[in-house]
Amino acid sequence: MTRTSRFSSRISARRPLELVGLVLLVVLVVCATALAVRQNSAAENGRSALTSATTVPQLPPDTAPASMWFGDSFTAGINGIGLGAYPRIICVRMGWDCNVDAQGSTGFANDGAPEYQGTTTRFANRLPVSIERNRADIIFVDGGRNDLHMSPMDLFPVMTSYIDAVRDAWPDARLVIIVPTYVTPVPYEGYEQFVSALRSYGESVAATVIDPVADGWYADVDLESLKFEDGVHPNAVGNAVIAQKLVESLTASGVIRDGAPNGGILR
Repeated sequence: MTRTSRFSSRISARRPLELVGLVLLVVLVVCATALAVRQNSAAENGRSALTSATTVPQLPPDTAPASMWFGDSFTAGINGIGLGAYPRIICVRMGWDCNVDAQGSTGFANDGAPEYQGTTTRFANRLPVSIERNRADIIFVDGGRNDLHMSPMDLFPVMTSYIDAVRDAWPDARLVIIVPTYVTPVPYEGYEQFVSALRSYGESVAATVIDPVADGWYADVDLESLKFEDGVHPNAVGNAVIAQKLVESLTASGVIRDGAPNGGILR
């Protein structure tokens, strides 16, 4: 037997073992992924309205630009939406780390529904933990829906006090304030005055204010197709629509641009 044929024989003998090893590796990865998905779904389905999210890294830690999202059940997603919630859709698209501080039924002045209190709390009480744990290159304040039992102008000082604390914690981050709305093109009473006050305030803290009503997020759309059976929260289609509309608003406002450096975040 020549040296070449002996070498080929050794390779052929090892090949089944290599194939077995590769198959085992694939099986382990698939099983680990399935377990993570089941655990995530179980946690969210157990208390869907209280979904709180953590980091979904898109690049190695401290490499990808980091986004920070503050909000409620819209921001977190309900009914097992998980990675299909609009903040995560946008983070994947833009290549951002995705940090989400969101609890259902809470707000700037709302500790949550009575049956959840003790588990949930208002935004300001959660902020110190987010400050300690998360870096942020771009921040989205996306709450206030659960405070709309108050008049908008009564909500305004509570909301802006919270945003002041956010700005102090991350002075160099791009800051975005999303006017609190539900899935409807119809503004609530006092909406225009509220938006005007938020825009003036936004200028004082170098924040961009996004107005879903003015930007036509829900105009000429079959609204029922965007919502779960509760008629309130966005379903998978609704989250995809909100993600697309928010990207369009951010682009039009000069906050982001696809393909730009730093994850598309403009300064």
